[in-house]
Amino acid sequence: MALDAETKFAVTVIPERRGVKNVRRTVRDFAARTDGVPPELVTTDFYKPYRDILLDVYGTRVPV
Repeated sequence: MALDAETKFAVTVIPERRGVKNVRRTVRDFAARTDGVPPELVTTDFYKPYRDILLDVYGTRVPV
C-alpha cells in the first residue's frame, strides 16, 4: 500500500502478499498515478528491495 503523506489517502493498493514482484507493482503504479514525480520521502519497514526498486522506477535515489 502506498499512502499520500499529507492526506493519508491510499494512492496504490496491491491486495496480495508482499514480495519483490508486488513491491515493484506498487512503486510503478504509484509513480504512474503521480506523474512520475519522485516522493520527497518514502517510509518503509526496511524491506531491502525498496531501495533498488525505487531507483529503478524513478532513476534517482529517493530518501528512505
